[in-house]
Amino acid sequence: MGRTEKALYNILFSIASNVLILILKFFNRTILLWTLGEAYLGISGLFSSIFSILDLAELGIGTAITFSMYKPLAEKDKEKVKSLMQLYKKSYVMIGIVILGIGILLFPILPYIIKDKAELVNVNAIYLLYLVQAVSSYCFFSYKSAIIGADQKEYKITRLNMICQMINAVLQCLVLLVFHSFVLFVAINIAVTICKNYISARMAEKLYPYIKEADIQELEIEEKTKIKDNIKGMALYKISSKVLSSTDNIIISAFIGVAMVGKYENYNYFWMVAIAICTMFFNSYTPSIGNLYATEMKEKVEEFFKTLNFANFWIYGFFSVLLYILMSPFIELWFGKRFVLSNTIAILVVTNLATSGLQNAVITYKDACGLFYKGRYRPACSAILNLVLSLILVKNWGVAGVILATIISRFLTTWWFDAWMVYHYIFEKSPIVYYGKYLYHLFCIGLSCAIAQMICKKIMLQLNWGTFFVSGIVTALITLLAFFILNFWMRDFHSFIQLLKKLILKIMKKYSGSVVKTKI
Repeated sequence: MGRTEKALYNILFSIASNVLILILKFFNRTILLWTLGEAYLGISGLFSSIFSILDLAELGIGTAITFSMYKPLAEKDKEKVKSLMQLYKKSYVMIGIVILGIGILLFPILPYIIKDKAELVNVNAIYLLYLVQAVSSYCFFSYKSAIIGADQKEYKITRLNMICQMINAVLQCLVLLVFHSFVLFVAINIAVTICKNYISARMAEKLYPYIKEADIQELEIEEKTKIKDNIKGMALYKISSKVLSSTDNIIISAFIGVAMVGKYENYNYFWMVAIAICTMFFNSYTPSIGNLYATEMKEKVEEFFKTLNFANFWIYGFFSVLLYILMSPFIELWFGKRFVLSNTIAILVVTNLATSGLQNAVITYKDACGLFYKGRYRPACSAILNLVLSLILVKNWGVAGVILATIISRFLTTWWFDAWMVYHYIFEKSPIVYYGKYLYHLFCIGLSCAIAQMICKKIMLQLNWGTFFVSGIVTALITLLAFFILNFWMRDFHSFIQLLKKLILKIMKKYSGSVVKTKI
């Protein structure tokens, strides 16, 4: 199976599973809100953020080791793969122990970050369950599935993940409806995580039976040094990413209240849905880019980057406009008007999506090509700046200030530096053209939002599900038309269309082949 076909399989399975999982998770959180209230939705978001930060103990070890597996897997160097998997195992067990220790040490500070916990019961028990859940995601066989993703067979893990998440969501919904128990709600997630890790480990052993062999050679010193350097660089990127994405709920809970976290979580959920849908495409291509970088000339690597970057704009831009027009009306219709936050927050949530999403091609290339150590100091600057700005702006601007701090810190650090690094070290060129395209793409998204809002505001004067769906269709058509008019003259646009045609033809070929086999 070729590079493009493997990426195609990954994309198709990723899209199917993630759409289904997102729907189930939406009903899951809806039932949580209706049965237990916004405070429990807030505590769920808060503890998820806390343990997402504790996930920093991983320090990018998984990404760095997976990157090191691309080449030996392509060259069928089984001995090196075995050595890397052994290193992966030792690292993940140690990470689980570190997370357990830090989680226990953080236990006494809970009262200081939960401002209004009077409505909640069993907060300590819930926290300990989240701690067990975090540890179980590293221990209990989880490391073995990495080899499947590194070998561009992520769709196999995606299928398993889809089934497990479906089972998890259904069981959690039943527990909420029958028992109204948040403790059981979290406990189910732990059990499903352990089962999924076990099954994925058996799957990896079946596909690559040599990883079970006992005779494992020690990695060469040069190889270990290279991995350590990548981990050092990736660790700082992980810190930056977690601070940018996971401290918001903690700051909002400490300064405003856990109930506000629950309301903001509705907006944040739609942001995460958009990110999840968009990254289905790009995450599926990451192993293929790593393979491309290891085997092809830099001109071909750059040409594919340009196409991927335009696809990145088209996909993220489309969902940014849809989110801006439809997010608040949907929350009002589904949850009630009291859950609708200000239009300023809606604008900032969408701006956050657009500005982070437009960088996705750069980040994908940076990770796939192993530029972890080169820019090791930039993430620390991003993290510190974001935290300081959040603490300053939250006092006067509340939730809006926290989101704005993330956007400002991204522009002052990540936006320009990561692009410079990719262009300097991979393409050996200036990133000026990329910066211009990025700003032009932001302009296209902003203009599309303004046009769609002018039209849809009139449609939704009388808000109901009918006018909501009509507005969605109108917004989609306006966005696609605007993007076409504003970009059809660009070479990247035509390369993007060619990529789409290629994918569609492969899908049709695969489907027609399946039909023929079935008839025979």
